[in-house]
Amino acid sequence: MGKKDFLSMGSKIGGVIGAIAFIFIGLVPGFYFGSYATLIILSRLLGGPLKASAVINILVASGIILGITCTATAFIVVGAICGTVVGYVTSLISERERGGEKAKA
Repeated sequence: MGKKDFLSMGSKIGGVIGAIAFIFIGLVPGFYFGSYATLIILSRLLGGPLKASAVINILVASGIILGITCTATAFIVVGAICGTVVGYVTSLISERERGGEKAKA
């Protein structure tokens, strides 16, 4: 396997691990922070406590979706970066082992 294969495989595996970590760790915080941030922003823009209306509910739901999407993106990107680093280190180790085998032969 070449260096490019190790990097590609590492980033894919890291992205999948990041997505799994998001499901178990990041889903609830993404929901919470998305809704809370939306309520804070809307209360500042509208100047006080919010009354329950269809527009407010739609905006809060949009904020929740945005919070979950941003959290998922962060988990997947960080996982892919970590996987790429592991793939790079693995390719270096593999090249050194192949170099050692060629020197012995």
